[in-house]
Amino acid sequence: SEQFLSSSQQQSSSFAGIEPWYRELLTKRLTKCHHTSTFFHYFLPHKQCRNKERFGKCDDGAKWLCLDKFQGRTTKRAAALKQKCIIYSFGSSDDSCFETAVAERFDCEIHIFDPTSSELKDPRWTYHSYGLGGADPSITSYWDWRTQKPANCSACPMKNLKDIMKELGHSHVDILK
Repeated sequence: SEQFLSSSQQQSSSFAGIEPWYRELLTKRLTKCHHTSTFFHYFLPHKQCRNKERFGKCDDGAKWLCLDKFQGRTTKRAAALKQKCIIYSFGSSDDSCFETAVAERFDCEIHIFDPTSSELKDPRWTYHSYGLGGADPSITSYWDWRTQKPANCSACPMKNLKDIMKELGHSHVDILK
């Protein structure tokens, strides 16, 4: 861990080309990184694309999007179907900075799903108090990234993706977070 931190700090010049607010966040977090899950906060997106952007000026809630397939304010697929683009955001942890940033930029239908957060109210999205489960929605065990241990939320209602899409009347999802 210490070896990674010192080598990462030495490579801070490799942050060239990253927006100043994000460079500052990385530098600050690298000096106090004590958690293995934060390791992945310090890298550019894995998929290379010509037009990539990080949405949300916050700590953990911000996410990278590849915008190569976006045309104006919607996706090519949504435009062909004459629909708004559709975004499903699973797991908010009471942080809607990503969804807020996307809503400010794109005219998309946004759905936030999280059975463990308080309701995130905003007219630009719909909040659902259930989570994404597997084939058997009664299984509520998951990996807690904060504690890095298995956890269970027996009081958390879950649905699988197929049932969610059917319930909401969607044949596709443009962005799945």
